[in-house]
Amino acid sequence: ALDTALNNIYGEINNIKGPLNNLESLVTKAGLKNSDIERQCSDMKKDIKNLDSTVSKIFTTTFEIQDKINENDNASFIDSVKENKELLKSLSTGFNEIKSDIEQLVEAINNFPGAKSSGVLGGIANLFKPINK
Repeated sequence: ALDTALNNIYGEINNIKGPLNNLESLVTKAGLKNSDIERQCSDMKKDIKNLDSTVSKIFTTTFEIQDKINENDNASFIDSVKENKELLKSLSTGFNEIKSDIEQLVEAINNFPGAKSSGVLGGIANLFKPINK
């Protein structure tokens, strides 16, 4: 069950990386087309890089947890709970950082002229908005 959960995390991380790469490309193009928003684009690119770095850290941490599970039998896995607990805390922290980074990106996108309309930036902002359940 834990192995399946970790594989699901890999899938979700990959789902984040694709839109991030597209967003970075669009931000670069927007900055080239309008010098007035070049600074905003530069700031957004920094936020995107930070988010990408956090996503990579989560991927690495998830891999470490899975590696430890695979190299141990059940008894030794139980013995290494403290070590895995720290990795899970790191994973949780990473998810919180991703949430914060995404919120910053949405805010930055919403500050672009016309971003709240149905344009490309508005669509990207909607892509990263959390779903209230």
